[in-house]
Amino acid sequence: MARSFADNGIATYYQGGFMSFPQQDIYWLNTLAFIESHMHPEDILLVPTEFTEKLMHALDYSYSHHTQENRFQWLVIHKGRISEIDISFLRKFIGQSTPVFANEVFVVFSKHNLLKVKLDSVHLVALQKKLGGLKKINSFYYFSKAIKSIIQIFRPFHSTVRARLSSTLVPRNELEQTTSPDGKLLTNIKRTNDQHQPNLNFLNERLLFTADAVRLNIKSLGYEYARSLRDKLIIPENLSPQKIGLKSKACQQRDIECDWFLYWCQQLHTPVVFHRKLWEFCYILQALYEHDYLTPGRKGLGFGCGEEPLPSLLAGYDIAITATDLDPGASAAQGWIATNQNMTSLEKIWHPGLCTRELFDKNVSLQYVDMNAIPDHLEGKYDFCWSACALEHLGSIKNGLQFIENSLKTLVPGGLSIHTTEFNYLEDEETIDNYGTVLFRKQDFEELYARLMAASHEVAVLDFNVGSDFLDRFIDLPPYDSKIYAHTQDAHLKLLIDGFASTSFGLIIRKSR
Repeated sequence: MARSFADNGIATYYQGGFMSFPQQDIYWLNTLAFIESHMHPEDILLVPTEFTEKLMHALDYSYSHHTQENRFQWLVIHKGRISEIDISFLRKFIGQSTPVFANEVFVVFSKHNLLKVKLDSVHLVALQKKLGGLKKINSFYYFSKAIKSIIQIFRPFHSTVRARLSSTLVPRNELEQTTSPDGKLLTNIKRTNDQHQPNLNFLNERLLFTADAVRLNIKSLGYEYARSLRDKLIIPENLSPQKIGLKSKACQQRDIECDWFLYWCQQLHTPVVFHRKLWEFCYILQALYEHDYLTPGRKGLGFGCGEEPLPSLLAGYDIAITATDLDPGASAAQGWIATNQNMTSLEKIWHPGLCTRELFDKNVSLQYVDMNAIPDHLEGKYDFCWSACALEHLGSIKNGLQFIENSLKTLVPGGLSIHTTEFNYLEDEETIDNYGTVLFRKQDFEELYARLMAASHEVAVLDFNVGSDFLDRFIDLPPYDSKIYAHTQDAHLKLLIDGFASTSFGLIIRKSR
């Protein structure tokens, strides 16, 4: 589900753009008010990034990956962003604390002796269901596995630091002369000296700092290289659409550099960046063009539209669009509204630069639809339907694949269904399932392909090639909402999700006639 469209840069409506504190959102404001009225001045809190603007000693979720849970007195869990928190940290903190506040978006845990939230609270039950899916997933384990090669690089550094620390231990006679006579302190120093051990806590902290520095350097170099590639692109002013024989395929760097992609960027009135979300929008438009659906009088259905630009652009072609999303009540409970990923009114999806208000009002309607239960009244009414990176949020791989098949029921015979979603492209077996965001594997797409073809539907040829250019091999690392990288994610074709390398994959299906 896409973030809100902004003319000043594509990153602000893509996942990963930094968001300021929602000043008008009652769920955020109530949570902030509760914390401020109960926290102690010295308390340290782990919170969504937006809260760091409002609270002293508040650290964002990225710190959970390299900071012990006993450092914190508060944990503010955004139910729609649990995947950003290290799972080992999450489990330990919950085990050491109690839930003291809950609403549709947040559950707050504290180590202070406060009134507990009732265990049967609907808001706490919703969180418990989400946490139930964590038993198969350990974010820190997968992340550690993904950066194992980086750790290997710094083993010589580890040995060097140990040697230096060992060589600088103070002899016992100097310790006795310079240390205070406090018995406990003296005993500790003697024991350390007797065992001739360096300060390993310090060493571990330095290694963690070094790993963070490596991550920062990797991200910075990748983004800078992407910007240099973008600056060198020669973009003709008068591009026209072209048919290229688009396949069901993975996002690649070469796509961003092709005329078909550049053309759709111009139609979207957005700068060209090497970002997979922009690729998804352009992929969907290209598929519609190649199958001759960008003509007046057509009818299209968008699933999980959020605030994406496609309904406005398609309305500009004089195409009747039904834009759908979760009901606002359900979206609030899952955290979509608080992160601007839900469509609460037509006003939020009208982009004036993409179509006139007259065409928008004429062609765009809004319906709230659960993608796991598409209502019968939508069946057989549309020439085409689409979704942009929404179906991986339906709770499981099975649900996502079933949605794709069910979406065909909304089409007239021969209608077109286009979907983009997450592709776990380095693992054949291990993946994320039964969770807030699931990752599809090659075998999942192949099984779907076989079922669809057996039912006489047509599926564009599956192409699992993820590319071999530099940005195809650059895997962006979390945190994706860091202030350091706000509005700079120009190299986000591949990324790490709970330790799995993922990219966007597009599917094109024509319903049987």
